[in-house]
Amino acid sequence: MFHIKSQSVNHLASSLVLALSLGFSGASEAQLKNMGNGLINDTDLNVTWLRDANSFFTLSGKGKDPAKAQKLIDDIIAVVPSLADAIEVHDIVREDFNTRNGKMSWWGAKAWVDYLNSINYKGFNDWRLPLVNPVNGVELNCTTTYDGSTDDGYNTTAVNPTAHELPHVFYQELHNLSQVKLNGLLRSKGYGLKKKGPFAHLKKSLYWTGTPNPLYAAGGDMFHFDTKNGGMGHDQKVFPLNAYAWIVRTGLAPKQVSRAGASNSTTPIPTGGRFE
Repeated sequence: MFHIKSQSVNHLASSLVLALSLGFSGASEAQLKNMGNGLINDTDLNVTWLRDANSFFTLSGKGKDPAKAQKLIDDIIAVVPSLADAIEVHDIVREDFNTRNGKMSWWGAKAWVDYLNSINYKGFNDWRLPLVNPVNGVELNCTTTYDGSTDDGYNTTAVNPTAHELPHVFYQELHNLSQVKLNGLLRSKGYGLKKKGPFAHLKKSLYWTGTPNPLYAAGGDMFHFDTKNGGMGHDQKVFPLNAYAWIVRTGLAPKQVSRAGASNSTTPIPTGGRFE
């Protein structure tokens, strides 16, 4: 087997010590609840996900209605003409959005979130991009590892299953596997986004987060998660349109009014993520 990077037994043992010190055993009672109206509650994280992981593409006509797509982008720009960080003021433009597949720059993703909040989408105005909280509970560590002991790399929920919201869904809720094992060995098959659970339009691709990489203090570099291989990485906000925006909010949604064909059932998953 090919080793990406060797990790000592001592390093893996230290990860276990970190997990125990944070109060995590490596397994959790993961549970997703379909609340209807396109809303999925994640009771582990106390968040509500949009069931549609590519909502911009859906609402812009799924690449089949250019006029509808351009009208939606114009509406977004009317609400969010520009965004700023410590580096620059970025004018939102049509080129921030790819209407053929729904991918977008990070600026486009943030503008999309702000637009949804402006229209009180599905009854809420506190939608956001997923968060990356420190695995160690103190500060983000961007050293690349494979055992979940840092915030960059693979299996980032192995130590702390709730710190990273997108990997939490990928590993803990859906039981997908990383391309890289805890010891740094590559898997030849069976990894990546194999299980999608109750979610729709979930792609094998990059997904933006709302958390900046602390190595770039000005905030020009953002974390993203890759469902093709289970890796947490980062790139610039103007990164070519290669990432999707999957929208989430803090708090659990109440059960929605039933619609024809809609299910409000609970989808239980009895154990935590797979990292073997």
